[in-house]
Amino acid sequence: MHRKLPLLLLRLSATLPTATALLVRQERLASKAATIATAATSATSATPAILPARQPLPSFLPKNTNNNDNDNSISDGFSLLSWNILLPNSRDNWWCHKQYAANISMEKRQWTHRQSLIKERLLHSDADIVCIQEADGDTFDTDFAFMKDAGYDHVLHRKFRFRCATFFRRDKFELENESHKDRTLITSLRSSSSSSTGSSSTGSSNSSRISHIVNCHLSGGAAPERRLRQVHDAIDQIRKYNDATERELTQQRKGKRPSPKGIALAERKSKEYENASIVVCGDFNSDGNTAVRKLLVEGCVMPEWREPQYPNLKLTSKMRGHGFGSGFVDAAELAY
Repeated sequence: MHRKLPLLLLRLSATLPTATALLVRQERLASKAATIATAATSATSATPAILPARQPLPSFLPKNTNNNDNDNSISDGFSLLSWNILLPNSRDNWWCHKQYAANISMEKRQWTHRQSLIKERLLHSDADIVCIQEADGDTFDTDFAFMKDAGYDHVLHRKFRFRCATFFRRDKFELENESHKDRTLITSLRSSSSSSTGSSSTGSSNSSRISHIVNCHLSGGAAPERRLRQVHDAIDQIRKYNDATERELTQQRKGKRPSPKGIALAERKSKEYENASIVVCGDFNSDGNTAVRKLLVEGCVMPEWREPQYPNLKLTSKMRGHGFGSGFVDAAELAY
């Protein structure tokens, strides 16, 4: 069963674009998986506090109660920042230049200046996971070398001109899986302090957690059916990860010479994936009552349903569902 979260605590960058959306799966472990924004600080709070830019954002996550000061595990939660940084170093990124006021000098419009501002903001946020959209694959290593120096590893989408990239703190996470889909990047992270290589075979002292991060830069314009398919395919990839752990467990149990250790490891991994947190974030290129939101928050989209903005456009020929129980919580809705 999935219990309804009495309180979901989030952190949101004051500079986050309005196009950026972030949703969190309502699992019994999701309360441990912070995203980005300040929602209610208690069940009796009135209006959530919206903090000004550059002010450090406090964490209201539950603290680890095992009295182990050296425990860095994900049980203390994690912070995540998502930001469309607008394609850098491009000769044709007119959509970036058009946003400058006429009095802004050309020097301030150059990528070197904007890079310094992005660097300042990202490092100031001190987020455990950073998801960016519109990275340039040709210059990515140079553009974001400062993230490597700051202790982050990353996964960069292998395709497309506008690429998603997900950074994660190497002292807190290890890369478990990655999938490169149509304008989505799925990154599965394991809390490194409790990686399988350093835990007991029985799992008795293991507090390992898996977190699936879906970093999106969905198609723009009058393409709601493609946006729905992009998110559905990304979530379905996570289901395939879960199915793979179940098959592995079955193979261990039905082997000619079953190994108790192998079965225990497969059981633990299957449980980790069953209880994994899922965060969907990025630039959705849409807002409001969309098929993407309906899929994530309500769990499915039926063939007869239409987006209000596109009432005559068929979105799917069959029911699209994500199959993850009670669905996702809209972080921005909670925060604002």
